[in-house]
Amino acid sequence: MSAWIDRYEVLLQRRNLSVNTYKIRSNQLATVREKMGEIILAEVTTRHIAKFLESWIT
Repeated sequence: MSAWIDRYEVLLQRRNLSVNTYKIRSNQLATVREKMGEIILAEVTTRHIAKFLESWIT
């Protein structure tokens, strides 16, 4: 997942985003990397996503 996040960050940098939008997206990606960065993207399941989202629900 971490490699995908790296590639996505490059795409974000190429877009004409406002500074604030870029900062928000970068922070979101940092959170995803922290929680799920070690998982191989092809192995991410709905259970992984649910566990990730659960921290904001409860």
